[in-house]
Amino acid sequence: GDAAHSTTVVILRTPGRIVIGSDSRIGFSKPGHPASQTCKIHHVGTVFFAITGTRAYDDTKFDSISLAAQCIRSSANEALTTVAESFVGIATPALQRAVSHLRSADSAYYKTWIEGQPCLQICFMRIEHGEPIIALRSFFVHAGKVDYIRRGAAGPEIGSDVLTITMGVHSNIDAYIAGHP
Repeated sequence: GDAAHSTTVVILRTPGRIVIGSDSRIGFSKPGHPASQTCKIHHVGTVFFAITGTRAYDDTKFDSISLAAQCIRSSANEALTTVAESFVGIATPALQRAVSHLRSADSAYYKTWIEGQPCLQICFMRIEHGEPIIALRSFFVHAGKVDYIRRGAAGPEIGSDVLTITMGVHSNIDAYIAGHP
């Protein structure tokens, strides 16, 4: 249900570093039972990544964390953007299968959490040649078809010394940042 889409991730990139934070709750608590906790910031070698949205879907064995780790391991010596594009190539068909199955199995959930909004966002981060690099990919579903938006790399490409990225459920954080430049 909602728990898969309640993750919040905030990433700050300055000319010398990357700072990332995330909530740690998985699932919603029931009276008398606390919600489970886990670290939602992952790393393989020198690459860190965070995912919001559809991280896993058991019915089709879709697992975005495992796919990301696979891409990082197979592209360890490549530029971070190559790792991100490798993830897009592997994850898009797997996510399409999960979305198609979900559309027919639970149309209410599909309409609420999947269609027309970011159903999966992943941000890869690493220091390359002394420079903090970020590669963000956001996956959307329109008319049942998965597509993605590419964003990221170093500061000059984005045009700011300080970059703030918010992923997942972030309207309150965006409002705070806007009010405190």
